[in-house]
Amino acid sequence: MTGKVLTNLPTPTSAAIAASDTILAAMAKLQGQITGIPQGLVYKGTWNASTNTPTLASGTGTTGEFYIVSVAGTTNLDGITDWQVGDWAIFVEVGATDTWQKIDNTSAITGTGTANKLAKWTAPTVLATGLVEDNGTTVTIGNSGNLVVEGNTTLGDADADTTLIKGPGTADKNFIIHEGLGVGTTPSYGSSGQILSSGGGVNAANVWIDNQQGTVTSVGASIDGDCLNIAGSPVTSSGTLAFTFQGDNTQYIDGAGDLTTFPTKDNYQYWTLSDGSNTSNILTTNTATFTGGTYITTGESSKTLTITHDATSRSDTTSSDAPAFAGTFDAVTSVTSNATGHVTAIDVSTVTIPANPVFVGPSGSGSAQGGTAGIVPAPSHTTYNGGYFLRQDATWAIPPDTQGVTSVTATAPISSSGGTTPNITHDNSGVSAGTYDSVTVDAKGHVTAGTNPGGGGGGIFSGDQAIVTASSDLTFTLKRATTGTLIFDVWFTSETSTATSVAKKYIVAHSSDTAPVYNKILDTGPDGSNDFTVTFANATTTDTGDSVTCKIQAVGVAQNIGYTVQVGHDSTNALTFTAAS
Repeated sequence: MTGKVLTNLPTPTSAAIAASDTILAAMAKLQGQITGIPQGLVYKGTWNASTNTPTLASGTGTTGEFYIVSVAGTTNLDGITDWQVGDWAIFVEVGATDTWQKIDNTSAITGTGTANKLAKWTAPTVLATGLVEDNGTTVTIGNSGNLVVEGNTTLGDADADTTLIKGPGTADKNFIIHEGLGVGTTPSYGSSGQILSSGGGVNAANVWIDNQQGTVTSVGASIDGDCLNIAGSPVTSSGTLAFTFQGDNTQYIDGAGDLTTFPTKDNYQYWTLSDGSNTSNILTTNTATFTGGTYITTGESSKTLTITHDATSRSDTTSSDAPAFAGTFDAVTSVTSNATGHVTAIDVSTVTIPANPVFVGPSGSGSAQGGTAGIVPAPSHTTYNGGYFLRQDATWAIPPDTQGVTSVTATAPISSSGGTTPNITHDNSGVSAGTYDSVTVDAKGHVTAGTNPGGGGGGIFSGDQAIVTASSDLTFTLKRATTGTLIFDVWFTSETSTATSVAKKYIVAHSSDTAPVYNKILDTGPDGSNDFTVTFANATTTDTGDSVTCKIQAVGVAQNIGYTVQVGHDSTNALTFTAAS
């Protein structure tokens, strides 16, 4: 037959031909089987068995295609997970099932070695000579390499086995010894209670010596500043030191360890300059100029404006006048000044000396001769001697009352002895002379009572101390007899200059023979780089731990510090304050 076609031929498959198949169906199955016959192996390239690159999947592939492993891995292909460099991954038909198979090529080994030397891999399939030598008696590691043992290591297998280390040995971590430690050529294990001490050099063996030990009796903590609160200090037997941050989210910790409030942001726009009538706005980077006027001078230095009232100049002269009776002289009677202290007017008066009055004394002769006529006539030195005065008519007379003062009286607290010559005295208050912690004063300022409750009480003390930057200088010592119990406030002020304008306040509490607890309550903060630090410490003056010392150290420059101490009252035990200078 020619010119015929296979109309309705099914799609070729590889299924088996059955007797019931039509001719067209049988031909389609036959064509599928012919097409599925393998035509040989096809190399597809390398495969990374660690990352599965390119991606291969179990049961999926083309018969005859294969890959060579370039990176070892454990990718699962049809149950195979051991893939080494050089292995083949090939897709084949096994009966009615298509699957991945492995051709293992990892047994190929190349390279050379040396007798009695342990081999080592220099490449995945290449062996060469290693550093370890085994001659049947001794295993030696070559001196050109180092031995690194990872994991747990055991040297020796029995209690009698020994290990010798030649050369220095180093332990980077803990060195644990289960039994005794012997030192020296003939090992010495020391005696119970002894400790190991240096032999005195790198080549000298350590030696066992008797233990010289002490006991920690107290552990305390203190800080500068107020940012932390320390509780439980000191610990004298057992306990916990608790450190707690103070303050809140509106504060930060400054360089002295103190809590300081964050500054408020200034929404500055401009300054307004006014003389009461005229007004100008001074913007950022602009300058306001203050110009002096009459008798006024201005000056600026170190960001400080100084306005000075000029000194006035004048030429003072002096003159002498000796006017006779009925003569004249000029005198300044008043000076007028304005509100700013300037002289605006001077009133000058002409003064006239009256004519000379002539007084005539009483008549007399000899020893009773009268005085000479003149301004003030002198009386007779006998008749008119004592008790006389010059009358208006220029005659001498005795005052009509010659008794004078006959009696003087007084009221408390002033007393008078009376009589013509009284003795005036201030009454005793009834309070014995002395120093008192408490006094009572009446409305006239007199002390009417004084008491000392006992023990020296409390008190307020003050002083000054020069300090330097090189050391902490003792400033004062407070002692409370017997108990050592003290609580006091201290104010400190740097007195040196505007460059050290710093002030602080502390509160301090102390119990017998313990480190004082103290907190800084107020602090202006450092002036630039200049400041000072204050410390308080437990001290012994007479009884153990009965005192507190205060020391100050300058920061930046040397300074002079003024201080005031106010101590809480104790009615039983005496208080002693001792300034260092």
